[in-house]
Amino acid sequence: MAVLPVVLFHAGIPGFSGGFIGVDVFFVISGFLITGILLRSLNEGTYSIGHFYERRVKRILPALSLVLFVSTLVALVVYLPETLKNYAKSLASVSIFGSNFFFWRSIGYFAEQADAQPLLHTWSLAVEEQFYIFYPLLLWLLAKRTIDVRKALLLIGAVSLALSIYTMQGHKSATFYLLPTRAWELMVGGLIAASPRIDLRPQLRSVLAIAGILIIAACVVLYTDKTNFPGAAAIPPVLGTALVVLSGHNNTNDGYGPLRSPPLVIIGRASYSFYLWHFPALAFAAYLCAGPLPILTGLTVCAGSLLAALFTLKLLEDPVRRSRKKRAVVLPLVAMGALGAAGAAVAVSNGLPQRIPAASLAIAAAQNDRTVHHEECMSVDTTIVPPSNACLLGDRNEPPHVLLWGDSHAMVTATSMEAAAMKQRASFLFAAAADCPPGLGFEISAQFVPSLTTTPSYRYCGQYNREMLEAALASNVHTVVISSRWTNWRIDEPANAVEEPVDIRLEMDGRPAPRGSNHLVFERGFAELVEQLTESGKRVVVVAPLPEPQFDVPNLLYVQRFGLAPKANPVSRFDYERRHARILAYFRDLRKRYPVTFIEPADALCTGSSCAIQDRYGPRYFDHNHLTVRAARTLAPLYEPIFREPGDAAAAAPKAATVR
Repeated sequence: MAVLPVVLFHAGIPGFSGGFIGVDVFFVISGFLITGILLRSLNEGTYSIGHFYERRVKRILPALSLVLFVSTLVALVVYLPETLKNYAKSLASVSIFGSNFFFWRSIGYFAEQADAQPLLHTWSLAVEEQFYIFYPLLLWLLAKRTIDVRKALLLIGAVSLALSIYTMQGHKSATFYLLPTRAWELMVGGLIAASPRIDLRPQLRSVLAIAGILIIAACVVLYTDKTNFPGAAAIPPVLGTALVVLSGHNNTNDGYGPLRSPPLVIIGRASYSFYLWHFPALAFAAYLCAGPLPILTGLTVCAGSLLAALFTLKLLEDPVRRSRKKRAVVLPLVAMGALGAAGAAVAVSNGLPQRIPAASLAIAAAQNDRTVHHEECMSVDTTIVPPSNACLLGDRNEPPHVLLWGDSHAMVTATSMEAAAMKQRASFLFAAAADCPPGLGFEISAQFVPSLTTTPSYRYCGQYNREMLEAALASNVHTVVISSRWTNWRIDEPANAVEEPVDIRLEMDGRPAPRGSNHLVFERGFAELVEQLTESGKRVVVVAPLPEPQFDVPNLLYVQRFGLAPKANPVSRFDYERRHARILAYFRDLRKRYPVTFIEPADALCTGSSCAIQDRYGPRYFDHNHLTVRAARTLAPLYEPIFREPGDAAAAAPKAATVR
């Protein structure tokens, strides 16, 4: 009931879009089972915290250690250094049951996709084990002081639920990953275990169980990644699970008959190992295939994971659990310590780049280019770089008369412009804000995709644009260059195939744009920006979109060696113009209204009808939309005219200034 929805959700099987609620089902069941065990031992006078943790070690660590060991071997073979480095950090966090904190803090603009985070699912294990660090002691103290356990659990659960609902306003990712906002789900199970058993009539027990199963099934089918979850949305699946558990909480421990069928009992016994195996298997398969898995492939991987779980149960979990030898506790602890140390060592080594074949070194190097570009000049995630602290790039002995404005694509443009400025013995100012559309009069709404939009850099977007305008209107600035990733959520266009779709909204006067209306808000705000700049006598240069591959270029080029990934085809000029049709049409109209110069890098990056993603020196992109440093520098000639005397109109007009 808990593991199957989660597994099928992760496999992308239709009808299981809300399968992530299986984790909430698991929390309730775990709270029920562990509370029952602890209360029985307290009542029988056999309570021992040491014995409890010994049982937890034997229950949790053997299978987890095996899955981590196998996953690490696979990661060492298939991952590029930067990806392996991030994996190693997650491995170290899992070894101390802190992975929920790691993945919470890893959310960000340049975060790895799920197929490069095969240990992502361990966040729920971390929450559970953190809970059981203090929970046995809490129950012992309540019993010692003769405090009503149910009232105490009800109070703690109510506070946790209230906190969960409250923090959804601006801290959704923390609400999802952290114990204080998840504890109430475990407390619900604990409350049932602490309550007297009730011998209900079989018919009534069946009604409770069926009602609970229907509620859970409805959540599995109706919830999606757009559901504002957890918070109040977690109440229905928790309630449904509570009804199912309650239906079997009687003196004979008779649960609902169909749930005791042999296939479900077998899956239930192997559910822990099944949960552990399935996500790394799906993640590695998707990584090696360089894209989402077909339904049949996903089901096959799930079936293989179940088989591995059954073997793990029979050959490892059950023997260790039954063993009374000291090594049954010591060896799993040693294994986890060794895996944690290995993770730290690999992370410190920057992903062991020496294991990469010589032919793939250029691919591996491209993956690091994000930090070689001037990322230090960009507001991203929790880092804010105000325009007052803009970077001075180019020949720093020369006064700057050019300002570069934009997002992470401007970070790439800065590399091109820096090479041009050095050649022209000029300099320019640069400050960017990741994923922030240039324009005036709008903000990014925090009401949608709060895991991203509540981070400091997203909240800073509107202020960034206002401060950049102030910097642009300074008397020493003659030219303003605006570069951005123009085509994505901001103009209501589909995301890149590599990216998860996001429903981020722009807002004006505190009102989010209706679905499908972002482009209207952006176009109005950008036109206002251009109008203010041109009326102030500034020369405005707009950098048109880049051709975007629909895959992570270094990853695809690398995993092709394993024979499962598709061919890395170049971007067609037709696809480029189709994907960017709306923004290119808007730019053509803008050009008719304002004296704006346009630079189109695609003219330099494409030959005929094809835009190459690599050349004889290696990849041209360090991901699926940002150019490498080397590729960016090849565009420097496009920007050289910007640094010539603004009075020379002919010289100041950049070449390749076509907007198709």
